[in-house]
Amino acid sequence: MKFFNLFRYDLRRSRLFSPGRIAVTAGLFSFLFLCFCVDVFQGFYFELKSFWEINSLSLSFGDVLLSKTGGILPLNAQSQSFLFPTEWLAIQMLLCYFTLGYMQEDFTRGGAQVITRMGSKTLWWLSKCLWNVCSVTLFFCLGYGILFLLTVLTGKSPAFTLNPSVFAFYFSCSLPETGAAQSELFLALCVLPWLTAAAVNLVQMALTIFLKPAYAYFATGCWLIVGVYYAHALLLPNYGLSVRSGAVGVYGFQSVTGVLLCLGTMALAVAAGALGLRRKDMIARA
Repeated sequence: MKFFNLFRYDLRRSRLFSPGRIAVTAGLFSFLFLCFCVDVFQGFYFELKSFWEINSLSLSFGDVLLSKTGGILPLNAQSQSFLFPTEWLAIQMLLCYFTLGYMQEDFTRGGAQVITRMGSKTLWWLSKCLWNVCSVTLFFCLGYGILFLLTVLTGKSPAFTLNPSVFAFYFSCSLPETGAAQSELFLALCVLPWLTAAAVNLVQMALTIFLKPAYAYFATGCWLIVGVYYAHALLLPNYGLSVRSGAVGVYGFQSVTGVLLCLGTMALAVAAGALGLRRKDMIARA
């Protein structure tokens, strides 16, 4: 069996494009967009005559992303209050749930025979890693695509320009004038959250080689929560909290550092998983 055929097999068996997953993802991001509109209306109630006039505040796609999917500023930043980023964690944990059990499920339903035909556990594992990254990519493309579509359809700007008033309402601090280009904001608000999630999900899948899936899921959730409360440049989940990006300016996590850390973590997860599979008696686990 060729590697391409194995990967195509994974795409078919994993229900990557299942209507249920697509509907749940679309529903979650549509709900987040609705919450953003309601929040803005409530926050600027005395400046607006009706709910339909919120566009007079010059809202943008960047405002939507940052307020609902960008996380929260760390405790030691300029923020005067700290509210746990429930929406951000819901997105992360839903995605981790989608990618959690497929590897072990596939093995118990014929994966051992596939490995025998391939003659390599490593190639089987690499196919699962590629499937994992594709799952994360599809999730973010669908979610961000829905947010972008709703942004355009409701008359808001498709740019990444941030509204200082909306930022102050959500994060209780002033938005610095960083002069960040649209490309820098795109990297911080779209690319890095996707890349961080890809790294987190690869680590979770590698953990399922050594732990039961439920324990791996719990450990991943704890890792993400630690990132919320502890701001450190070498703690990967911080780069998924795009409001902490240097492009936004309140906090100084640099996108280049985040990209390198994500790629390094992904490489380590792939290597650790391959090494773990070589040492495991897969037949005994089936």
